[in-house]
Order: sequence, then structure tokens, then C-alpha cells
Amino acid sequence: MTSGDLLELLIALEVELHRVEIRRNTERLEQLLHPDFVEFARSGRRYSRAEVLAEFSAADAVLEPVQAEQFELSEVRPGLVL
Repeated sequence: MTSGDLLELLIALEVELHRVEIRRNTERLEQLLHPDFVEFARSGRRYSRAEVLAEFSAADAVLEPVQAEQFELSEVRPGLVL
């Protein structure tokens, strides 16, 4: 797989996570988020995978649309990219 192909795949997966209907789908989120997943919010707060799954599946969860652009791919080492 070329780096361009990998970037396209990763963008597609990231953008899927931005969709409200996917964030409300616990089964799909469990597939998309690695067991060691960690999210850092704009505030600097750290969220574990379990916290994200619980928050998104809450009946009263308010899930705002996400918009992101200008994605880049950086290879940290073979088999590991950001």
C-alpha cells in the first residue's frame, strides 16, 4: 500500500468517526477504536476508550458534528503512522 493509499484509508476511517450516526453506534465504535485508544480534548482532558464509548452511548448525549480538514500522514517508524 502506498502512503497515498494509506492516507486515503485513514482519512475515510477518521471521517467516519465524525459522523453522529457512527458515534451513536457502539458496535461500530468498538471496531474503529483500538483497545488502547486515548483521546485528548481541546481542553486537554484525556478520555479513555471506555469513557468515549460510555459518553457516546448515553441516552442524553449531545453529539455535535465534527469538521476536520488538511489531513497529513507522518510515518513515525515502519508500521506506525500519525
